[in-house]
Amino acid sequence: MSALGESMPDTHRGQSESPDWHKEIKFENVPTFELEYNLQKRHEWLLDLQQMFAGAPKKYYSDERKIIGAVCHMCQTYRQRWYRTCTEKREVERRNVTNDWLFFQEWTLSLIKNASSLTMAIAKEKENIHQRKDEDPREFHARLDTLEQYFERASEKERARSFFVKLQHSLQLRIQDHVRELPETREEVVNTANHYWDLMKTNSDRGNTNETKPNHLRKRKAPPDEPQGPEKKTYKNRQNNRRRQESSTNNNLNPIGRDGKRNVCHICGSDTHYSPDCPDRKDPKEKPKVQIATTAGNDSETE
Repeated sequence: MSALGESMPDTHRGQSESPDWHKEIKFENVPTFELEYNLQKRHEWLLDLQQMFAGAPKKYYSDERKIIGAVCHMCQTYRQRWYRTCTEKREVERRNVTNDWLFFQEWTLSLIKNASSLTMAIAKEKENIHQRKDEDPREFHARLDTLEQYFERASEKERARSFFVKLQHSLQLRIQDHVRELPETREEVVNTANHYWDLMKTNSDRGNTNETKPNHLRKRKAPPDEPQGPEKKTYKNRQNNRRRQESSTNNNLNPIGRDGKRNVCHICGSDTHYSPDCPDRKDPKEKPKVQIATTAGNDSETE
């Protein structure tokens, strides 16, 4: 590197350096790259490393130091595999490998299962991916974008369409009912989907709140055959009259016996009177002495 190239970083740093530049921001939530990691977890792991590097630029100022920091967040098996990869190279190649962050990132792809058919596996996963039941459209976009970055970038219109067809069917119908024409960029489709997703979740929460309310606070749902408008008052009056008639009829009935059956007249079988008051008696004026004995259920009468 020329003397000018060596002095440029220091000059630029001196002009834009702030008093807090030397302070390190510790990013302690970087997970360990484990054996069962998939493409999504690998992508998230690399993003966490980028945050760790950005929080301590003085510490991770070169690709070699970035690789050392990344290897410290790998399981023992993968550490040994990286050490073997470096030692198997010649000295010149080894020096290049340990100072190439892009090479290290590509090497981590070989740690994913089915690495021999990685392209086919990614293509299959991209084809079958769909929005999950309770997944926010923005989170789904992040998952889909992770898989799409391994292929040649399609046009914005095609990316917008591919994202829309992988959304939940109910969300697709909601968007089609309110949007005449689908936006032509992925970002606009994501924002539109997120807007109607929030509306759907809000309506769903309101419905659940109404179900948890006490009965006297819930909104009464009209029966399917109940008329609306001016005929509703007439319908209500008819309902009230029928209830009063049923109530008055029930008050004139004989009581229910112990067997659960209503007591009846032993002459005509009616449940509105007993035999002494039965109009079908041969001599209604003559009322014999009646002894009522309650049996299991009905009244038995002996003269």
